[in-house]
Amino acid sequence: MESDAEARCGALDGGLIGRSRRADAMAAQPKDTAWERLRYGPLLRVASRSRVAGRTFASLVSWVELRRDPERRRVAEERIRRWLGLPAAEAARVYRRAVFSEALEEADAARLMWGAASDRIPVEIRGDVGRAGRPRIYGMLHAGSPVLAFLGMRSCHEPEGRIIARELGENNPMAGAKARFAAEKVAWVEASSGSPFIDTDAGAILEARDHLLAGRPLFAAVDVPGDVVSRADRVDLFGETVVLASGIFRLATMVGADMQLLVSVHRNGRILVDCRPPFDAPDAASLMEAMTGEMEAVLREQPEEFWFWPFFVSPQKGDV
Repeated sequence: MESDAEARCGALDGGLIGRSRRADAMAAQPKDTAWERLRYGPLLRVASRSRVAGRTFASLVSWVELRRDPERRRVAEERIRRWLGLPAAEAARVYRRAVFSEALEEADAARLMWGAASDRIPVEIRGDVGRAGRPRIYGMLHAGSPVLAFLGMRSCHEPEGRIIARELGENNPMAGAKARFAAEKVAWVEASSGSPFIDTDAGAILEARDHLLAGRPLFAAVDVPGDVVSRADRVDLFGETVVLASGIFRLATMVGADMQLLVSVHRNGRILVDCRPPFDAPDAASLMEAMTGEMEAVLREQPEEFWFWPFFVSPQKGDV
């Protein structure tokens, strides 16, 4: 297994598309806005034609989204200002770039899904990629390009890796065109990796446990806002208390897995994946504390790549 701190890992190829049960389940969705139909329809199709078209799409989307939801923008910019100690103008710039980053991820995925089979996006994997055979859960953030980071890791270092994520549907709702695009992207990732996602219900968690105990890794988002129903705990981020989903940390403790945060960023047409140092802990709370420490470091270093600035949830009285 490659362990070079600057390991290059080829490129992801386009032209492979498939369907899954999720694509069928998303056939009927609530009505969405004209803008959402435009964004996830003809605009994204045009964005899939080239890297330049993708960046143009991301610029347009960020310009529109910042004006469509001023309250979300205010919440995000205020949080960036408080947590990072930035002046208001710099916080606004960071959030604008974060919205651009999310739209660029959509354009990259569309280019690989719908573009020519010759389309390629180089992926470079850096840092500690050794695992020594023990169970591992790779934590991922909604930042940069997590899906392409997963495909790059699976292609180069973790051929048996699988994603664990909540199923698209009633318990993970998205409206209309965005849901259809998300379902098609999930189907494409499953077809590209040759492996279906693992859901987060009780039966699927047993499958995830067995997967880890067999020495195979899982990939999971670790920044998902939590609620009382979906196994959540309070954590401290930048001196404020927020609620994050905690099921993946409990699963790691159950099987004795260590964890490692992967951070992906866009750089000059490439996806750079930084494998931060792995860590373990004796219980889920300690694992969450270690992971949030890693998250803080990443948000300080790459705040403009993080999409979830507006979405952290503070605990309500009586929660958790």
